[in-house]
Amino acid sequence: VSLEDGRGEISGSGAADANQPVVCLTGLFPSIRRAWATVDNAIFVWRFDSDTDPNVVQYEGQEQAISAVALAPVKPGVFWEAIQHVLVVCTSVEVTLVGIVMQPKGGRGAESSYESMNLQPLPLYSVSTDTVMMSSVCATSGGRIFLGGEDGHIYELLYSVGDNWRNRRCSLVCHSKNLLNMVIPTFLRGTPSSVEQLVIDEERGIMYARTRSSGVQVFDLGTDRKANPSKVAEITDIVEAARRGGPNGLGRQLFARESS
Repeated sequence: VSLEDGRGEISGSGAADANQPVVCLTGLFPSIRRAWATVDNAIFVWRFDSDTDPNVVQYEGQEQAISAVALAPVKPGVFWEAIQHVLVVCTSVEVTLVGIVMQPKGGRGAESSYESMNLQPLPLYSVSTDTVMMSSVCATSGGRIFLGGEDGHIYELLYSVGDNWRNRRCSLVCHSKNLLNMVIPTFLRGTPSSVEQLVIDEERGIMYARTRSSGVQVFDLGTDRKANPSKVAEITDIVEAARRGGPNGLGRQLFARESS
């Protein structure tokens, strides 16, 4: 496995036809010292700080190409103790959780706890997206999982221990739809812009969403990061806003004032 200049190159990906387009994503999980890459429906995870034993693991539990991946700490009391993190794997039709089990190979100190990793399928923790492709995903330090859809909406993946009439074991909740979305016809709402990136500001309890059309939305999660996301600000075109501001725009004036 190798990554050069932001491009992934993985041997033995098993592509059925060389003429078919291949969907590839890459990224890092710094908290567990791992890099990852996807090739269509397969995900590869390996240590980025070890040349002698990268501990490459592979998971191919999806039938469709993977559209987004994230690492999330688990909620207390849901899985057995060995699973401290989960992979959130998104495709065009579902969102799936995969357990991560870290196993030291011996030795002392913090280094040994990152040496070996196994991926544990969790078949009961998968939910349909109802034809909405999830294009981005992120998690808070408390284990909340947020997803951005190609329909322009913000979702949250909820999961729990049991499955009963009050609480489903795994479900998706949309936080950005309102009554107007249900009443106004689709042709009047215009074409939605896919949510391409989600970022959590843990200190402020804020989530930022960047759309494909260069829009930025700001959601308040509360000081404890446990509240439902509430949109508090939005810029529909941040590139145009920056252009209008110019070299002496409001942002530059504010930053200059703080630095002085």
